[in-house]
Amino acid sequence: MTVTNTLYKQENGEIIDADETNSDKSFILNNMLTYALDAVTSTSQKNILVGSGTPTFSSATNALITDLASGKNALFCYVYDNHDDASLDTTKWTDTTTGSGDPQDVNSEHDGYMQLYATSASSVTFALKSVGSGTALDFKSFSGNSECVVRLVVSTGHLGGSGSRTGEAAFQISDGTNHVNLIYYNLDGGARSQSGIYNLLFNKGSSQVRMFKDSVEVGGSPFSLSTLGANWYLRAYAKSYPSGNYDNRGAGNVQIYHEGYIEGTSGTSSVYTSATTITASTIAISRLKSDASNESSFSIYGSANGGSNYTQLNHSSGQGILTSGLTSGTSGKLRFDIAVPTSVSTTTPLLYTQYKLNYAGYFS
Repeated sequence: MTVTNTLYKQENGEIIDADETNSDKSFILNNMLTYALDAVTSTSQKNILVGSGTPTFSSATNALITDLASGKNALFCYVYDNHDDASLDTTKWTDTTTGSGDPQDVNSEHDGYMQLYATSASSVTFALKSVGSGTALDFKSFSGNSECVVRLVVSTGHLGGSGSRTGEAAFQISDGTNHVNLIYYNLDGGARSQSGIYNLLFNKGSSQVRMFKDSVEVGGSPFSLSTLGANWYLRAYAKSYPSGNYDNRGAGNVQIYHEGYIEGTSGTSSVYTSATTITASTIAISRLKSDASNESSFSIYGSANGGSNYTQLNHSSGQGILTSGLTSGTSGKLRFDIAVPTSVSTTTPLLYTQYKLNYAGYFS
């Protein structure tokens, strides 16, 4: 026999096969985990790991974990920078600053986003482009078309009081010397702001990029990149409106939360749950509820020793099957693997939908 998700009825005096017993356990545990996913049962049972409603993840490989109002979700793509280390990565970004600074100026990375905020009394310009001492994010260097997903804020405003002056801010595609504005607020043009999830669809054949905000194509799209040279970098730009009078100064601001991309190369996205304390275990079973795809699209792995070793967990027809052979430990984690999209569209964003993964696992 093999272990299945089946409830067997044993007769008195019958010699019970171990696989029958484990099949019974799989049947019962699957129902328990399904109820847990639906937030029907309590999650206080020992050795159970549940992420439902607002799942928690400890890390990801080739996936962006976003933290929006609907909970922590995932985008399955390659990641250039998720800005989670509170320090500007000079292997990925070139920092160009002109003019003298001011204590209120910000040109740095916070825990979760990168910001350019120019407010100086004397004119100051901040610019960052996606090329540093390491591998650049250059959309013209890819062999074919590509898509980039960026969450950002671009705004201008005045600093207070009776002043009305505003700064300058832009999000651009650049070859390092020449720039194409995708979002641009001119100096002293009034207080303006926009934010959202932006998808950039690069078409090498036509030297164009289409831009979508929250899945809707923006005015002016597609943008011609024919004036650019050998490189297509991302560039953020902010400039202050100078004034010795604080109330008459203008500010420019750009905040970038992440950059993800696909360019036709196959790969695997992996999302890791946070760990939960368990009693010493070598067996696990899991369930996954996802709006990304059906459960069978994922390979699901369990670890009983905090992620040092993972074992692929068995599933059949969307149901978990008890899997033995995990390296024994007292810290339970789950890992979900799915293929990075290899098809790239030049007309429709593929990296807009942020998939929620609700999960439940049991270790024994």
